[in-house]
Amino acid sequence: MTTELATPSEHQNNHQQKSGLSDPTWQADQDPQQQQSQQQTIVAQSVLTDPNIKFPLENSWSFWFYKNDKSKSWKDNVKFITTVDFVEDFWGVYNHLQLVSKMSPGCDYMFFKKDIPPMWEDPQNLDGGRWVLNLDKKYRGTSLDVYWLNTLLALIGDQFMDESAYVNGVWVNIRAKMDKIALWTKSAKDVDVQMKIGQKYREVLGLKEGMITYEEHDDGSKKNEAPLLKC
Repeated sequence: MTTELATPSEHQNNHQQKSGLSDPTWQADQDPQQQQSQQQTIVAQSVLTDPNIKFPLENSWSFWFYKNDKSKSWKDNVKFITTVDFVEDFWGVYNHLQLVSKMSPGCDYMFFKKDIPPMWEDPQNLDGGRWVLNLDKKYRGTSLDVYWLNTLLALIGDQFMDESAYVNGVWVNIRAKMDKIALWTKSAKDVDVQMKIGQKYREVLGLKEGMITYEEHDDGSKKNEAPLLKC
């Protein structure tokens, strides 16, 4: 039996193959920018596949719940659920909540930026209003859940861009005859800002023109006034 010994050149080639030095993408004089790009790609891939890494939201958001119990005051019926700071936390909460289409009439969900309670009297809401989408109850089993989820994703995904600072949260009302989703904003008198938010919101939900209207928050004195804007 004979044993073949590798020549020095063969040994060098084997070492290069094992170490990756023979890879044509690696060269001693490789462009530094290309090397950096490859390193960034490797890091990005390791981050995306690491189950211990979580992805922070642009803003922290709080889930709230309302149930109409006539034996309690309105504020006592509003219940804080939890605050989410990461994408994974959002899905963890959302997937454990009952779908809005399955809630009983008289119940609401609210989703607001952290430290902004879902009450128009709060200073951060007081000068604002809401873009309102009214839905007949016949849409409860088809469109309501989709519109609600797409609204939440638009908020945590910062889809309102430059106007995101003016968006405080969203409220969904489940009622016997008609449901309502209301996107709450600041600075109701700033028509330019509100129209940009409204147009983006209509685009997010895929609505026809004129389906959402803008109303100022009120203390009961403006309930009979026409909506400020339509989009």
